Amino acid sequence: MPQSKLNLLIADDEAPARRKVIKLLEAYGKVFTYEEAEDGLQALQLLKNGQFDLALLDIQMPKYTGMEVVRQFGFQHMPPVIFLTAYNEYAIQAFEVHAVDYLLKPFDFDRFKGALDRVFAQAAPAQTDNLTNLSPHFPTKNYKEHLWVNKSGSYLPLPVNEVPVFGVDGNYAECEFQGRTYLLRESLQHLEEQLDPAVFRRTHRSWLVNMHFIKAVHSKSHGDCTIELKDGRSIPMSRRYRKNLIG
Repeated sequence: MPQSKLNLLIADDEAPARRKVIKLLEAYGKVFTYEEAEDGLQALQLLKNGQFDLALLDIQMPKYTGMEVVRQFGFQHMPPVIFLTAYNEYAIQAFEVHAVDYLLKPFDFDRFKGALDRVFAQAAPAQTDNLTNLSPHFPTKNYKEHLWVNKSGSYLPLPVNEVPVFGVDGNYAECEFQGRTYLLRESLQHLEEQLDPAVFRRTHRSWLVNMHFIKAVHSKSHGDCTIELKDGRSIPMSRRYRKNLIG
């Protein structure tokens, strides 16, 4: 691992999260350059076009997850990786295999420094082995990335990870995308089964929410909540589904 000047890839769909990583890297004290990616596809393209000494990848990103980026690029070609995530579903498995490090947000400087120290101390072959060992512990189910919707007699692929919420209209699911409402010829329950549960969470019998579009959750009476989306909309979250989102 080079010790003079490091070139890093920072991939996270949240700009504040990327800024925090950059601030912690500056505090770490090494000289570095970096490139940023706001989704998995962009991260993959940067990996293919550049040479990086370390990749800091958010687990859940639009288009490709952090682990999908690793699989697409190839374990044997990856630089050392630190995974970043706000979800703890995979933390135990990641630590059990002593793989690349796994930082659960929010993390502080000491935890971040410890991860960097361990990664820089590892040899490249060990990194390849660890990534390969980690792979089976992450979901391999092929969740839907697009839904085909009818627009003026033509069928268009709707990118599901760019849809903030899915609701219901009668017996069918519906969604708004780019100012237009689309009716999907399937129930919300059936749609939920086809989408990545780490991205889409059921918060109400009539709502399925994309985690990446949540700004805040506001408590109400009797355990109910209101979810504030980044686009300004508010949707209900019932007490029954509260544990799906915030425990």
